Amino acid sequence: MDNQSRLLNSDEQWNFSTDKYFYEIKNLKSIRNTMGTRFYILILLFMSSVINLNAQNEISVDTTSFCYLNGITQQAQAIYEYRIINNSNEDYLTWVSLAPINNKSDMELVHEYFKSRKGDFSFIEMMYENLLDKRPISIGYSFVKNIAVGKTFSYFIDKADAKFYKERIVILKKKDVEQYLRMQIDEKYFFKSSCIYLIGKNSSNIDSSVTDRQSTQQEK
Repeated sequence: MDNQSRLLNSDEQWNFSTDKYFYEIKNLKSIRNTMGTRFYILILLFMSSVINLNAQNEISVDTTSFCYLNGITQQAQAIYEYRIINNSNEDYLTWVSLAPINNKSDMELVHEYFKSRKGDFSFIEMMYENLLDKRPISIGYSFVKNIAVGKTFSYFIDKADAKFYKERIVILKKKDVEQYLRMQIDEKYFFKSSCIYLIGKNSSNIDSSVTDRQSTQQEK
């Protein structure tokens, strides 16, 4: 083989090696870019899941039950606790609707409880007319609890009636309720205690239990 052929072969090999080198560099950059893109996508997905998790945990509900023997009546009592925890940065309201909430919208639930007449007056009309100042709290009619930021509220229910009440407990953002009503609810209408007992499905029994408890507190 002559010198010229050797030089040509040498040049071809060098060109091939050089092309291969740049190809590998280009490939490496491509892999890097792909990995970088995947990394950013993973970060975005992670942040999205964290945000969704936080949104879901704004209000959490713990449900527990306990039993005890009433030595006076010699009957076993089974109680169900429906504990609402406000983990958000804004207040929430809760009340007990007369009918199951089913798939009703927030607006329907607010209208039904505050604006629909139950007898001669609606809840909001009784507020305007100052008819609630000397009347006992009535579940399904005038009971509403404000759960402030970081606070909890518990419904204690006879376990036999747990399903009945669970279908009627409403939890909504305070600002959304007041926005729909176009008014700010006076603090005096909010239930003060951190828990309430729902006894039986008969509203008159419930009302009397709340009245008796408040009377006992006043006597003390």
